[in-house]
Amino acid sequence: MEKSIKYYLYFILLVVIVLSFTACQRKKEEEKMESGEVALSTNTADDKTLSSESPESISEVETTPEATEEAVEEFSVEWSEKIPWGDLDGDGTQEYILLESGDFLGQNVVNGRITMYVNDEPVYQYAEELRITGVGDKAYLDLNGDGQEEIFVSFYPAVNSMPLAEWFVLGKTEDGWEMLEMYHEEGNMLSNAFPITVVMDKKDFGLSIRCEGWDGEIAFDATAHYEWMKAELEAGNYAYEAFMEGQYKEGDVVGMPLSWGVWEIRSGTYHGENCLIALHGLGGPWEKYDYYGEADVYFNYDENGKIKILDMEFRPEIIDTNNNDWIGQTGEEGVYFSSVYPTGKEVVISEFTGDLTHDGYDDLIQVVGYSVEESPSIETVTSFNSDGCYVKVFEGKSDGNFEESPIFISRNYHMAHMGNGTICMSEVNGEKYLLTAEISEGQGEAAYRFAAFYVDSKNGIVVEEQSKVKFSVDKESHADWDELVHREDVIGEFSTKISPFLSESVLLLSMDVNEDTALYSTTDEVMDANTYFEKVWTRED
Repeated sequence: MEKSIKYYLYFILLVVIVLSFTACQRKKEEEKMESGEVALSTNTADDKTLSSESPESISEVETTPEATEEAVEEFSVEWSEKIPWGDLDGDGTQEYILLESGDFLGQNVVNGRITMYVNDEPVYQYAEELRITGVGDKAYLDLNGDGQEEIFVSFYPAVNSMPLAEWFVLGKTEDGWEMLEMYHEEGNMLSNAFPITVVMDKKDFGLSIRCEGWDGEIAFDATAHYEWMKAELEAGNYAYEAFMEGQYKEGDVVGMPLSWGVWEIRSGTYHGENCLIALHGLGGPWEKYDYYGEADVYFNYDENGKIKILDMEFRPEIIDTNNNDWIGQTGEEGVYFSSVYPTGKEVVISEFTGDLTHDGYDDLIQVVGYSVEESPSIETVTSFNSDGCYVKVFEGKSDGNFEESPIFISRNYHMAHMGNGTICMSEVNGEKYLLTAEISEGQGEAAYRFAAFYVDSKNGIVVEEQSKVKFSVDKESHADWDELVHREDVIGEFSTKISPFLSESVLLLSMDVNEDTALYSTTDEVMDANTYFEKVWTRED
């Protein structure tokens, strides 16, 4: 009995010691807070201050750990880039943005981190689970009409398949800087789409595009879209039937922003007001396989730092009955994947000449890339940080010069999966052609397609030869197919059709997700197109 009492007293004493030590530590931390020893808050993808609620001022956050004899863990920076901005507040100190890659989230993987510096002091920092490939637009402008400028910065996490532009807006307060409202699911920076919905407004394909917080709506007749999908895309059969068979009723939501949220965001004006413009892709029930078009949301802020939507614009996907929309278009009028074309900074990657209009005069062929950066390089516009690459053809004149406006502009090529593609210049029987090809894969199916074409001043894009093959990535995954078509079943016939256009060819540009970097020819180093296609014929995926 006495032994049990002793053990009980020892236990009580131990609890008292632990509680005393905890209280002591808390008192030390409170003393440090009162003394002003504070550290910069590092927002992460799990930080609740990244929700639509404005966070506390950065100067009022977690305390700096007290120095101990144990070594404090330091983040190892794998890569960093300092992006100068200039003296925003006119005090003689240059503001800048710091991008870094390293294991900042303690997950033993490489993360991205962006830090905004004002007067050499960090005023905002965000650590992202993905790498950050670069900064897009940035501006110092009054977004809430109070006469004081806010800081706006957009940047690009390294996502695949669909694009994503992240962003932040910082407003000046008496205590420092705070982040203004953003549209995010709580604690998830990778869900930054505006609350846009596409609603069935009337039977068949009469739709209405709406956005929470905006009184307007945009009528969208999707008849042409679904008729085209029914004829061209397997997924479209289901979408078409779902509408026609009455599976949706008036008021049902049948569309939404596509992954991964805001595709591009930039500063601008709306009826004389400073604003930001957020570009989204909109899709139907079959999402990215059911692409409606692009929506721009014009917005700024009210006096409380809350988002104020000013207007929306919608650009439907171009429906080309000749099925040439994936190749490109004649002229400069049209819808482009990249919102900065043709207003972004253009970088000419290479130039060649050849008679692609078949009129007897050589035309100018330019491979160009775009970026919102001030002085982008070729490496920038051919990387994930690019706003897209294009091939433009300027019609040749009898005097040896070229027309000022392009007669043809290709589709957008990008290192992201949805921009995957290759374009070459070929010669067959003394005639020049452009050859474009792409490889796609999704949900166990894959497809190859190519088109060889020239551009006629009257008839536009004239396709000389084209082919498309679809196959199962895994034979066993499509037992319901009439024939278990696999890659080796179709690649021979496909390569036979394309090979005449590869015998004499120049690889203008290849953005293939299987390659580590973009492939392209320059005046000094011309690549044969077979350099790329030999890899296509031997690839295993």
